[in-house]
Amino acid sequence: MVLDTASLKAILLEARSCFLYEDAPDYLVMLEQGMQKLVAFARSPASVKPQEIEQEYTVLMRAAHSIKGGAGIAEIPVLHKLAHKLEDLLEALNDGRAKSQIDTAYELLFIGIEQVKELVAQAVSNPDAVIGSESTLPIAIALEGFLQELAPRQEDTAFESVAINPFILKTVLEIDLEECLQRIEKLLIAPIQIVLLKQGLTGFVEECTLLGQTLNLEWLIASASNVEQVQSAKVEILLATVIKEITQLREKRSQVLNPAPQTSTPEPVGATESQLVAQVAPALNLRIPVTKLDRMSNALGELLIGHERLSLYNSQLYQSNLTLNKESHKLNPINEQVRVFYDQLASPLASMGISNLDGGEFDALQFDQYTGFHTTLQDLQEVMVRVQETKSDIELISRDFQTGLDRLRQQLDSLRGDLTESRLVPFNFLAQRFVSPLQTMCDRYHKSVKLEITNKETLIDQVILEQLQTPLTHLVRNSFDHGIETPEERLSSGKSKVAQITLTSHVQANQVVVTISDDGRGIDTQKVLDRAIETGLYSSTAELTPEQILQFLFMPGFSTAKTVTDLSGRGVGLDVVRTQIERLRGTVQVVTKVGQGTKFTITIPIIFSILPLLLCRCQQRTLAIPSVNILEIIALAEFGGYSAQTETITWHDRPVPIFCLTKILPYTRADSVPAAEQFNQHLGIVLDVGGEPVVVAVNSLLGEKELVLKPFDATVKVPPYIAGCTVLGTGEVVTVLSPNYWGDLINRKQPLLASPGAFKSSSQAKTTILIVDDSVTVRRLLDQVLSKSGYQVVQCRDGKEAVEALNQPGDLYNAVISDIEMPRMDGFSLLREIRSSKNWQNLPVAMLTSRENDQHRKKAKDLGANAYFTKPFVPEKLLGAIASMLNQSP
Repeated sequence: MVLDTASLKAILLEARSCFLYEDAPDYLVMLEQGMQKLVAFARSPASVKPQEIEQEYTVLMRAAHSIKGGAGIAEIPVLHKLAHKLEDLLEALNDGRAKSQIDTAYELLFIGIEQVKELVAQAVSNPDAVIGSESTLPIAIALEGFLQELAPRQEDTAFESVAINPFILKTVLEIDLEECLQRIEKLLIAPIQIVLLKQGLTGFVEECTLLGQTLNLEWLIASASNVEQVQSAKVEILLATVIKEITQLREKRSQVLNPAPQTSTPEPVGATESQLVAQVAPALNLRIPVTKLDRMSNALGELLIGHERLSLYNSQLYQSNLTLNKESHKLNPINEQVRVFYDQLASPLASMGISNLDGGEFDALQFDQYTGFHTTLQDLQEVMVRVQETKSDIELISRDFQTGLDRLRQQLDSLRGDLTESRLVPFNFLAQRFVSPLQTMCDRYHKSVKLEITNKETLIDQVILEQLQTPLTHLVRNSFDHGIETPEERLSSGKSKVAQITLTSHVQANQVVVTISDDGRGIDTQKVLDRAIETGLYSSTAELTPEQILQFLFMPGFSTAKTVTDLSGRGVGLDVVRTQIERLRGTVQVVTKVGQGTKFTITIPIIFSILPLLLCRCQQRTLAIPSVNILEIIALAEFGGYSAQTETITWHDRPVPIFCLTKILPYTRADSVPAAEQFNQHLGIVLDVGGEPVVVAVNSLLGEKELVLKPFDATVKVPPYIAGCTVLGTGEVVTVLSPNYWGDLINRKQPLLASPGAFKSSSQAKTTILIVDDSVTVRRLLDQVLSKSGYQVVQCRDGKEAVEALNQPGDLYNAVISDIEMPRMDGFSLLREIRSSKNWQNLPVAMLTSRENDQHRKKAKDLGANAYFTKPFVPEKLLGAIASMLNQSP
C-alpha cells in the first residue's frame, strides 16, 4: 500500500504531537535535573564518587540524544541540530576533553537547555509554523565554536588516557561479558549445530575484542584471538578451545574483580560479619527485571496449586484415618475374645486324657500345654496391637501434616504479598503525567478544563500502567477536543465555565478498571452513524442500537472531525486505543449522554491473581465464579422453582431474570449440552452483572476456595466473559467465568466472539512487524506508517523486551525494525541474539538510528542487518525496503 500525501501529513502531525506532549517534557526534566546534580557535584567534589558523575553524564547524553531523534522525526530541524550539539558537548565532558574549560561548558549547557525549552514551547504553541534555521540561534554558533576548539575524540584510545572506572569495569565484566559467554554456552548444548556456533563465535570474538580494547584488557583480547584462530579448525579442536577459553575467562575475570588481599592489610576490628551486613543492608536496592518477577509469580502460582493438591491429599488422609480409627475400635472385642480363647486352649490336654507329656513331673493343672495353634493366635494378637500403634502414628502424622500445611500457606501468602508489593505503584504515578499537557492545551485552545484524579493511591501493576499511557493519552486529548465545549458554549447551556475531565481507577476481582470521563457535550450517535455510512463503514439497512453505533468510533480511520488539526481529523485515534487495549487482553467500553458527557472504561486483566472462587456443578460441568460477583445464594423452591420456561423470579421485591448457567454460555456443539429439564436445578446464584442482579440456576455447590487464577495465553482468542482458569487439587482444570462481561450473552445482540466494533472482518493473517525503540515518538510514528500500510505492529521499548516478545509461544513475526542505542539491551546485542537463535536466525532486521557514520553501518552489516536507516527517515523508502526484505525472506 502506498501512502498518499494527506496520510503522510496526518502521521507527521501525530508524531510531532506525540513528541511535543509526551517525550519532550520528560527529557527536559532529565536535562534540568541532571545539570543541577552536576553543579552540586562541582560544589562538593570530595564527597562525589567517579561513577556518580559517569552515570549522570550518561543520563544527560541519552536525554539529548532522544530529543535529537524525536525532533528529527517530528521534522523540527533547528531543535534536532541544537540537541545534536548539546550531545557532542556532553560527550566531550564525559571524555575529559573539556576539563580545562568546564565552567564555560556548563554555562553553554545551561543556555542550550533553556533554548531547547523555548523551541519546544514555540512548537507546542504553533505546531504548523516553520521554526527558524540553526544559523539564527546564537547558542548554536557558540556551541560550534567551542567544540571546534576542543581536542578531537580518539575513538580507539578514548579510555587509555584516563583511568578505568572500577564501577564500569565491574558492570561490563559481570553483565556484558557474562551475557556474551552465556550465548555461546547455549550454542554448545547438544545437538550442536556447527553453522550456528560459528556464527555466534564471530560475534563473540568481535565483542570480546571491542571490550578488551575499550577497557585495555589484554587477556580479553588474547582470548578472543585464540577463539578466532580455531574457527576453521576441526570440530573437536574448536569445541575444546571454546570450552577452555570460557572457563579461563571466568577465572581471569574473578581475579581482576576480586584480587587477593595484601598480607599487610589489617583485618577489620570491632565488627562481626553479621554487624557489617546489617550496616550495609539498609542501603541496598535491587532492580529486578519484570520478566523475572513474572517467572517468580508463575512459580508461586504453581506452588499454591501444589499446596491445594497436598491439602486434598491431607483431606483424604484424614478421612482414611477416621475410617481406620472406626475399624480399629472393632478390633478391641475381637482382641479380648482371642485372649480368652487363647487361655482356654492352654490347659485342655489333661481333660482329654493326655498326661505325662513332660515325663510326669507336672499334671495338666500345674503346667499349661501349647500347640502350633497357640502360636497362630499369639501372632494374631500381636498384629492387632501393631495396628493400634500404627493408627496412633497415623493420627500424629495427620496432625503434623495439617500444621505443616498451615505454616506453608502462611509463608506462601507472605511471599505473595511481597511479590505483589514489588510490582505495584500508585495510580497517580501515571495520572499526574497528564496535568501539564492538559494545561498546555487549555492555554493554546482557549478552553478551561480541570483534571480531577480520584483513587490516586490505588495500587496497580507498574507494567500495566506504563502500557496504558498511550491509550489514556489518546482518550484525554479526545475528551478535550471532541467532548469539552468552549467556555461560551458551556455558559450558554447552563454549565460551569470550567469543564472537568476525571481520571479514576480501581481493582475489581482480577481486573484493573480505569475510567476517563468528561462533563462535555457527549456523543451524537446519529452523527456517528451518518459518518460511518458516508465513509463506507456501514451499508446495511438494519437498525443498530446506540451501543453498536458507538463501536464505529474504534474503527481504523474513523473521525467525525471535518477539518484536520494537530488534535483531530487525522484518522488516528480511538482505533489505536482499542488495539493497545486488546494487546493487553482487555476491553474498552464507552457510554455517553448528549449534553452531559462521555465515559470510557478500560478493563485490563491482572496477569496473576489469587481469588476466592465459588465452585459449582451445572449439568455435569464444574465451573468457577469469583465470589466478589456473588450477591446471594438462594433456594429456587422458595421462588417457585426453575424450568426452561421460567424467565424471571421476584428477588427483593423486584423481577430478576433467571437462566440455566450452561444455557447462558455458548457452546460450539449445542447437542453436547443436555436439556435443562433433565436436571434438578434447585439452587440459584444471584450475580452482579454490570450493576444489575441476574440469577443463574445450578445443580450443586462444591464450596468456596481461594485459588490461583491464570489467564489463557494469546494463542487462541478467548472471549471476555471467561476470566481464565484454575487448577484444583485433583488436577482438574476449571474455567473461571467473569460475570462483568455477560451483558452481550444475556442480550444476544452482538456476536459473542467478535471484538467490539468488528462489523468488518478479514480472514487473511496480517504481516507482523516488531518495532524496538526507546522513544515513544519513534514507535508511534512507525506504528502509524506501518499500520496504515496494512501491517500489524507490536512495540517494544528495548532489546530485552524484544527478546521476550520473540520467545513468546504462539507469536510470529515477519520482520524487526530496531534502534541501536537503548537501555538494558542495545540494537547490536539484539541483532546478535536473533542471528544466533535457531528460530529467528533468518528473520529480516532493519536498523533505524540517528547514527550516520560508516562505523555503525559496518557493524550492523557484519552482524547480519538486512537494512540500515537513519532518523529522520523517509516513509516511502522505509516501506519499500520492508517490502523488499519480506519478499527475500525464506
